[in-house]
Amino acid sequence: MGKHLFHPSVIRIYWIVSLATITLSMALLWPQVDSTVNPLKTERWFTQHSLDETHHLFDLGVADINDDNWLDVYTVNHSARQSILINHERGEFTDQLVTLGLYQNPRLPGVGPTDIEPLIEVSGLYIYWYKSALVVRSRRPADLDPIRGQIRLPESVAIKTSGSFDATIQKQDGKLMVDFTSGSNGRLTIKSQRFFFTPAFQLDGRLPLDQIYIGAEKVHPDSHEFTVNPGRDRHGMAWADFNGDTQTDVFVIRGGGGGKMRPDPVRSNDELLLKEDLTFEDRTLNSGIVKNACPGRQVALVDFDSDNQLDVYTGCGRGKPPRQFYPNQLHWQKAEGQFVNVAAERGLDIPAAGTFVWLDADNDQDMDLLFADDETFWLYVNHADGFKPQSIGRHAGKVRQLTIADYDQDGDLDVFTALKTGNILLSNVNGAYKIENPQSVGLPSKSIAANWIDYDNDGLTDLYVFPDGIYRQRREHQFEATHLLESKVSKTSNVFCTWFDADNDGRQDLLIAMKASSTIWQKMQQKLVALLQPQQLVYEQQRDKKFTLPEWKIVLYRNVGASDRWLQLQLIGPKGNRPAIGAHVEVITADGVQHQQVGQADNSIRSQGHYRMYFGLGKNSQINALNVFWPDGYLQQVKAPAPNQLVTIERDSGRT
Repeated sequence: MGKHLFHPSVIRIYWIVSLATITLSMALLWPQVDSTVNPLKTERWFTQHSLDETHHLFDLGVADINDDNWLDVYTVNHSARQSILINHERGEFTDQLVTLGLYQNPRLPGVGPTDIEPLIEVSGLYIYWYKSALVVRSRRPADLDPIRGQIRLPESVAIKTSGSFDATIQKQDGKLMVDFTSGSNGRLTIKSQRFFFTPAFQLDGRLPLDQIYIGAEKVHPDSHEFTVNPGRDRHGMAWADFNGDTQTDVFVIRGGGGGKMRPDPVRSNDELLLKEDLTFEDRTLNSGIVKNACPGRQVALVDFDSDNQLDVYTGCGRGKPPRQFYPNQLHWQKAEGQFVNVAAERGLDIPAAGTFVWLDADNDQDMDLLFADDETFWLYVNHADGFKPQSIGRHAGKVRQLTIADYDQDGDLDVFTALKTGNILLSNVNGAYKIENPQSVGLPSKSIAANWIDYDNDGLTDLYVFPDGIYRQRREHQFEATHLLESKVSKTSNVFCTWFDADNDGRQDLLIAMKASSTIWQKMQQKLVALLQPQQLVYEQQRDKKFTLPEWKIVLYRNVGASDRWLQLQLIGPKGNRPAIGAHVEVITADGVQHQQVGQADNSIRSQGHYRMYFGLGKNSQINALNVFWPDGYLQQVKAPAPNQLVTIERDSGRT
């Protein structure tokens, strides 16, 4: 009898019963607190609202995607499934990625990975990406013939089967050929050391195509031979109306899968997607935009030559092989929809990896480029014959984000850089930047992320930093810690954050994404499921550590505490630059002059699309003057509007 007690099947039953008992006890007796659900201190100023969960996040941003004056939310996720969260007024969001035609695989909408497995309701073969794995599942009456097929895969994968799924594996020309047979209820799970692989399927022709379901949208293929490409490795998105039809379009940069570009232009090119009849159509082919081997690290729109046509600037340096040094690209729009790369002749073919922001540093009505590589801050000053670099000074550590504002109200734009090795404040003195210690004005010494923001609408620019929360500015331009939105999470290496008015109530709200971490309770559940639903490992070859997709939670913190007056502006420029990128606005009240640049509220790291301007008015019941300096230098004096409203200002019929 003693031998039976140590039989593997008996031991496994003991484990299942013990784990189930512990898990149930924890559920009943141990309060489960997930620190990633509500990780920031809200007090009475903010309320927390979960928006979405996503994978492999590469950027987070805000844009008015459907042109209704309600700001929407988007994510950029390499080849994982993106989120396009459309705002249906009052801050209620729904994902419309597929409806808008913005999915990465045109043949198979919604094929990218999700964190929820599709519901298996009817007989057929289901193929989908679930988190970091490719899953093939069958459901079929037992009296029908099994489903047969073949999958072509890279060698560095791990393959597991369960239920009625059987697989035989052969190596051929550096690939794996997986021949499978699946009966009534089976499952095949494939994981790779890297997520960027494209499985090729060849299924038995006797299986009806309408019984093959691919992705979360359960799309039917048009042939028994197909590939399930998870995505196109999107890295950044720049939103604006490119063709003057009053609809927001988008330019998408792509990485090519680990920075490895392929010569095929269809697979490697960036994407110029124009909105037509409420969906987006790819118009890249005849635009003149050529990607070459740029791995697309950051993208921004700019009218660098003030011709009222939007140009595209793309960062290409990757920081590590194979494209660690590759020149940035400046796609000049020489005619509507026609671009040519002029980075070399304009002096902006910067080869190093880095982060940049466009701004008018010297108030001369043209846009300059502030660029931070791994060692030095550079200002590329815009001149008629090109951009001239000026060294600002050195820094230690990799700069991830640059946030700009005229925080000291002296009429020029200052820059704050959040660095784990030591924050840096770049003070603008008559168009020249000076490196200062942020602690000299009461700001923290180290941070992970930072956004300038007037959170209380008192007319003074405050600073939000992660993890320390909001630093409120006093009248003498010194800052004090409020501990509002201070992080409760002790170990968070990375966040994405930006601010916008989600519900059009005049208060700016925080949008933040943080990596999700499993609680002890969730880990116990996962182990219990693994024991109850065992899978057989049939093949494994991993040269490096297994690749997994980090999970992120996107949370909105609505501002309910600000009570001062406010004004929000949306500028509409000429046909070729409707967002008025490069324009400046002065709002004058009894408290002084506030100076802002279109786009400075956009705190996306690799993307662009937030052009609304936010002015806190404090207790002032009227605005004394409002001046708009358009990108071509034209000054428009606008009749001062009443406070507490969103105002749209169109360029008048002055000089063009």
